[in-house]
Amino acid sequence: MKKSFSSIITILKVWICVCWVSGCNVPSNRNGLLPAQYKAGVTDAFRAYWFSGKGEVNVYDLHHERYGEDRKGSAVLVFVTEEFSKSKQVKLDDAASSDKVNVLKMNKLYHFNTGIYDYAMMESVFTPTDLAQGAHSLKATVSVQDWCGQVFMQLNFKNGKYKVQELSYFEKPGDKLTSMDGVLLEDDILNRLRIQPESVPTGAIRLIPSLFYVRLKHQSMLPARANISFTDDKKKQRICKIDYPDLKRTMEIWFDKDFPYKIQGWQEKSEEKLVSAGVLKKSLVTPYWEKNAEKFRYLRDSLGLK
Repeated sequence: MKKSFSSIITILKVWICVCWVSGCNVPSNRNGLLPAQYKAGVTDAFRAYWFSGKGEVNVYDLHHERYGEDRKGSAVLVFVTEEFSKSKQVKLDDAASSDKVNVLKMNKLYHFNTGIYDYAMMESVFTPTDLAQGAHSLKATVSVQDWCGQVFMQLNFKNGKYKVQELSYFEKPGDKLTSMDGVLLEDDILNRLRIQPESVPTGAIRLIPSLFYVRLKHQSMLPARANISFTDDKKKQRICKIDYPDLKRTMEIWFDKDFPYKIQGWQEKSEEKLVSAGVLKKSLVTPYWEKNAEKFRYLRDSLGLK
């Protein structure tokens, strides 16, 4: 009996060691997606700012490389909270529904010209405001349009994996329906910085690269090795750096040290060459969806939008 009990203890010790190495020592941590310093729940400051019935519109001067040349344009980041359907993964019409989860939605839009024709890119990411209720963004979409055609991609998180739907005008990428491991999206990080910077894991991690990068570089939708780190600069800002050693790509995001952690800019490089850079120009907190009459066009001028 003593020998049997000793064997059980030995097995438990081995199991604990294996779990520690593999990162499963804290099951609620979702394989390292929520660091130990993350404070679960929604703070009073967050609730007052983000549940006020308004959204935040930020306009950036944009530089973006396309076809080997630097293109000047504009970028817009829109952040707003919404009631979201956990099962259907769409915006709820009934805010009292038991299927509701509060999400922070980010709409990211790039506009620039390539010679005679236009490029328009948009991405939406829907992340639970309380990450303890779900460490993954529930949905992410991206679309790219130019005068040649358009491409669309959608990711839905269900049962521990991302269901990936790709639709393209072009033959090579074609139309696909696949799935992949539910690891962290690079595109989650902008939302996580706004929710709580401490929710972003640091160190070595598997990360799905930016959907803009995947589409424009014609890369496969596969997780890649990445290292995430934070540093401070001299302007009351912090820098979140994402380094992909295998892809030879880095992304740096500048954001305010203090709540509401506004995104001040970013810089993306591939093989040490600048791919994309944005610098905050104007910002406005307003219920923009209600400002759709012609009399509100002056707000575009105040944001520096053409």
